[in-house]
Amino acid sequence: MTPVEQIELKLLNLMCIGYDEISYSFVYFEKETGMDREQVRGHIRSLRNRGYAKQEPWVNDDLIPAGSGYGLTAKGKEYLQKLKEKQQ
Repeated sequence: MTPVEQIELKLLNLMCIGYDEISYSFVYFEKETGMDREQVRGHIRSLRNRGYAKQEPWVNDDLIPAGSGYGLTAKGKEYLQKLKEKQQ
C-alpha cells in the first residue's frame, strides 16, 4: 500500500462515520489526522475529483452559506473496501 493510499484509507474511514448523512469540514480531518490544512485539502479534493467523496454546501439556521463539508460516496465506499483488503 502506497503512502497516499494509507492517507486516503484514513480519510475515507473518517468519512464512513455517518455515511450518507453527515459531511465533515477540513478542520475535522485536520484534527483527526494531524495533517495541515493544505495536505487535507489536496487529498480530499483528489478523492472528490475521482468521485470517492462529495462536497456539500453548508448553511446556517438563517440559510446563509457557512462553508462546505465532505462526505463519502457509494463509489468511495467501494474504494474504501478495496483499500482495506489491500491493507491486509
